[in-house]
Amino acid sequence: MTRPFQRRELFALGALTAIAMLTWLWSRQGIEDEGPVSVVGAAAPGYYLNGASILGTDEEGRVLFHVQAARAEELPAEQRLLLSDIAVRYQPETQVPWVLTATEGQAFLEETYLDFSGDVELARSEPSDSGPMLIRTSSLRLEPETFDVRTDGPVSLYFDDRRLDAVGLSANLKAERLALESNVYGVFGP
Repeated sequence: MTRPFQRRELFALGALTAIAMLTWLWSRQGIEDEGPVSVVGAAAPGYYLNGASILGTDEEGRVLFHVQAARAEELPAEQRLLLSDIAVRYQPETQVPWVLTATEGQAFLEETYLDFSGDVELARSEPSDSGPMLIRTSSLRLEPETFDVRTDGPVSLYFDDRRLDAVGLSANLKAERLALESNVYGVFGP
């Protein structure tokens, strides 16, 4: 009696398998492969680097400046690179004795400038006739190849025991030419 029961089980299992296969094939009819599906608003993945070091070169390929960042993150859809905890130094051959530091920055793929924000400081790394000099602002644009910096925001300039506050600054770091643009106010020690 056990033998006919096993045959019925095998027959039922075979029938269920056949029905499942036919159902699957029937459900696939009319489905066309449309290729890869794109998601609206999805950005292509970029890269990120911890402890990034970027060298900027001049037209002849010589190293002009060095950017160090704690983190660099590519945003390919926006064609830009985000930087954090940044230091920018020119090579000694350029004779530009300034070091720029900032909490944040960004570089655009098709542009020649770098934008910095947060706590931005521009410090003269070598003493001058007027002593050490420090410039503080919350945003600054650097054109590294022409050595130009510019901001439209509030800026403070410190040298010796003197301080000048202004709105707007433009400077050429190589020529050491600096212009405070408006609302200049000075504090001088004894």
